[in-house]
Amino acid sequence: LPQIDKVLYNWAWMLLEMGRSDEAQTLFDPLHRDHRQSPYWAHATLPLAQKAYEAEDYARAERLAAELVAETTHPAILDRALYLSGQIALAGDDWPRAATLFERLLADCPQSALRPLAEYGIAEASFRQNDYRGAAQRFGELAHAIDQSDPVLWAAVHLRVAQLLSREKKWEEALLTASKIVERYPEFEERYEVDYVVGRCLSARADFQGARQAYERVIESEAGEK
Repeated sequence: LPQIDKVLYNWAWMLLEMGRSDEAQTLFDPLHRDHRQSPYWAHATLPLAQKAYEAEDYARAERLAAELVAETTHPAILDRALYLSGQIALAGDDWPRAATLFERLLADCPQSALRPLAEYGIAEASFRQNDYRGAAQRFGELAHAIDQSDPVLWAAVHLRVAQLLSREKKWEEALLTASKIVERYPEFEERYEVDYVVGRCLSARADFQGARQAYERVIESEAGEK
């Protein structure tokens, strides 16, 4: 059938809508493999790459994402492929490559909804490479630019700001920033990191009882106890 690529594509997306993602992958796979000239190729390749990333099959995810970056110019696909490539680089602790990919996303897809996440990725790469001055500048700018429409990103950015302030021994500023996270997003998954900053700040002001309480919350959290 000349339109077999369209049949595979629509069938796969119907399965996704029905929550049958594993079956959908078996249809996206031949569409990716056998129909590279199809207008549906990129739209089939992206979910394959994302699925591989979620399964921590980083080699396959990176290969598929690289194919997308090389072969598509569609902004709605290119930005997601670049972001996914950056995530894979972060997962492999390849901070310079991650920063390069996120910077390309900002340059090639300036209107992308993923822009704040890419900016976070660049700042995180600086932080992980011990460029604390550069990281502080980037996270500080991002903290002023984003709102709480994405509470996870908002909390993650402010956590880094608090950690960087504590590195400079600006205890009161760090405590104020960390306290905002606790107040506005108490269910933050990295709450134990926030509580650790709070403990350090309270220790610095000689509030040892408060510091002990903060450290106890770290120990009692399922993530923090590790």
